[in-house]
Parts: sequence; structure tokens; C-alpha cells
Amino acid sequence: MFNKNKLSRFCVDNRNLLINIAYSWCHERTQAEDLVQDAIEKALKNISKLNDIKQLKAWFIKIMLNCWRDKLRKKHDLQNFDDLIVGEENYSHQNVNLYESSTPESLLSQQQTKLIVQTAISQLPVKHKTVLSLIDIYGVSYSEVSTILDIPIGTVMSRISRARNDLLQRLSVKEDEHKVIPLKK
Repeated sequence: MFNKNKLSRFCVDNRNLLINIAYSWCHERTQAEDLVQDAIEKALKNISKLNDIKQLKAWFIKIMLNCWRDKLRKKHDLQNFDDLIVGEENYSHQNVNLYESSTPESLLSQQQTKLIVQTAISQLPVKHKTVLSLIDIYGVSYSEVSTILDIPIGTVMSRISRARNDLLQRLSVKEDEHKVIPLKK
């Protein structure tokens, strides 16, 4: 039997991940923290509905996504759903040579690349951005995304494939084109 203590431990252990996912949806730190808190409250109330502890992560993210959708319905503002803000914390797992990355030129290049990728991702359809952010940025498994979005795993696979192809096309620059696409402010 899954209990409140195990849910609390999950939330503490995964706090940064959960806030980062929520932040990718709402772009405000305090609102992201509120989303996580709202999801914790709903999860505690509905803990008896969790049948398989292996599904805890997907179950919780789905609750959090539903909390976000509820907030959007109240605001009637769908235009910013799941625009990705890829923060430095998302790259902490990579081995970075500090000597190479500390020059002003390389820092500027990294910043420009980040802006170009963010812009390209923000132009994807919502259903593709959602799957892409969950799988490629936050490492959620295909089966967990299937559970979170309540869609078949085959649909998850086709959406991630289309999202990656679309993103690749948006990031491909022809030799005669050398323009940087500015982010919307």
C-alpha cells in the first residue's frame, strides 16, 4: 500500500525536476512552485487511486499537468503553454570543459545557440512541444508520457519523431541564410 510518507519522500527527492517541468509550462518560478504545491495537495487527496508505485512519477506529473490546464482554463490564455525555457540546470549532467566554456566568445556562442534552440522549440505545435519537453529535456519515459497525456504509446512515438524532425528542420540553416531569429518578449 502506497502511503503519504512515500509520496512526501518522492516530492522531496524530485522537487527540482517537478519545478523545472512546471516552469517550462508557466515561465514563472512562483507559479511553478504553486503548481507543484497544488499537485501535491491533489495527490494527497487521491493517493488511494494510485495502483502501481512504478507509475508514481507519471501519475504525479499528470496531476501537475491537469493543475496547469485548470489554471489556463481560468485565464483563457493558451498561447504560452509549454514554451520551453531551457535553464543551465538542465545541462548539469553533461561533462563540460570549464577552460573551453569560460572564454567570452564561447559563452556568447552558447548563449546564441540556446536562444536559437529556444525559439525553434517555441514554434512547434503544443502537442509536439509537450512530448519533446517531457522526453528529451526531462527524461520522462515514453510509457510515462503515454500515461501523463492519456494517449497510446504509439502516438507518443510518432509525436516525438515529428517534433524532432520539425525541430531539426527549423534549426537547419541554409548556407546562404545567416540570420538569428529573435525571441518574443
